[in-house]
Amino acid sequence: MDKKHHDGPYKTVGQAALALNKNEHQEVGETFEMMQHKYAEELQNTLKKHSDLSHYFIIVLRKKEALSIEMPVNNVLRQWFVAPRMTKPSARRLKMDYPLHDHDIWEVTNGNPRHLWTLPGPDVWDMILQNKDDNDPNLVRWMIEYDKGELK
Repeated sequence: MDKKHHDGPYKTVGQAALALNKNEHQEVGETFEMMQHKYAEELQNTLKKHSDLSHYFIIVLRKKEALSIEMPVNNVLRQWFVAPRMTKPSARRLKMDYPLHDHDIWEVTNGNPRHLWTLPGPDVWDMILQNKDDNDPNLVRWMIEYDKGELK
């Protein structure tokens, strides 16, 4: 970053996030709640942006990030909305290309989104399957279908 054009107290995003983390501890639940709002907002923006299309897919990739080597910054989650995709993505291909991410797939027909499936990242995969009764039954079903090669 060109320091001549920087007027704020921080030089990088990581430094700003670290400062926020020192000043205010945010619980995982709070982060998740804020993400849900941002997720819904981004989904609506994606639908509006591609309202001229009658049929397409949206891929959402989500990953917990470590923004600092010196001191980990807690609860930093990033999500990317990839759209429009004209063909339905393969679960196997997504997991191969983005192995550390959570994956959500939406099918959009005439502006109406339909959630097809979600797969979590490897950091919680085993824990969810070991505690099936404590987790969303659809999520568990999608994971089992994926493991069997049946998730379409």
